[in-house]
Amino acid sequence: MQKLSKVILTVTAIFTLSGCSQQNNSQSQKKPLVLEFVPSNNNSDLKTETHSFSKYLSKKLHRTVKIHLSTDRTNIVEAMQSKKIDIGIMPPASFVQAQQNKSAVGLLTAQRLAYNPQTEKLEKHLADGYKAEVIAKTDSKINKLSDLKNRKIATLDANSASGYIYPAVELKKLGINLEKDNKTIVVNDIPSEITAVLNNQVDAAFVFQGARQVFNGKVGNSDLYKSLKVVALSKANIPNDVIAVKTQMDPKLQKQVKRVFQQMPHDPAGKKAMKLWNHNGYASFKNSDFQTMASYIKQAKSIKQ
Repeated sequence: MQKLSKVILTVTAIFTLSGCSQQNNSQSQKKPLVLEFVPSNNNSDLKTETHSFSKYLSKKLHRTVKIHLSTDRTNIVEAMQSKKIDIGIMPPASFVQAQQNKSAVGLLTAQRLAYNPQTEKLEKHLADGYKAEVIAKTDSKINKLSDLKNRKIATLDANSASGYIYPAVELKKLGINLEKDNKTIVVNDIPSEITAVLNNQVDAAFVFQGARQVFNGKVGNSDLYKSLKVVALSKANIPNDVIAVKTQMDPKLQKQVKRVFQQMPHDPAGKKAMKLWNHNGYASFKNSDFQTMASYIKQAKSIKQ
């Protein structure tokens, strides 16, 4: 009888330990994921929209997904490197830096509706990249990139592809050093850049292609197509945002994240969420698309020195 009791206790202990182990594994699998992105503007509805996106992803991935807003392009790189986030919707230059420090893996590249380079109107087909754009007031005497020498220019931070890197590098190729030959004002977002140009606080600004179309009616009271002109587009294309994950993420979970984003364009709730970044679709990530960008980033750093 005592032997039987010992056997029962042993079996019970085994099942108890097994149950604890399974419970711990289950809890580990359900550990919340943290996604971070850099807002392109200070939309007053951003908090509500990110909350809806959090609920959407949590439902699709069967676990809690928390959304963090990054204050700038440098912070999202640092957050990925320090493993504070699991998923990043990363601006292209930020992704390249994260990839170079081996903290991020690219899953998908965003697609947006292409812009007609002459009219800046949206086309019907999707594009994997875009151009940097220099804008000035319509009545400005600035008509080409070389006219920017000794001018006052609004830029984004030095990690912005369209807001700094590409225009700065292409100015350098014309013999103009942005930091030495110009006075620059760094602002937080493109609406602030546009406002600075409209208010004559600066002569020009570095924005992304199609900025007038995106922010028309949302900045000031004027028609941006009438008030502003495109001085130049970058010669090189800039890849769109990257859906990236930390390098330590389980491959199975990586596939789940990739699949959820790929399905978003075919889901009304997913489509609504994609408007947060003006994404219209997703294509498989190709490292070759980012080689030019890596070169431009390196050249831009030398301008800052």
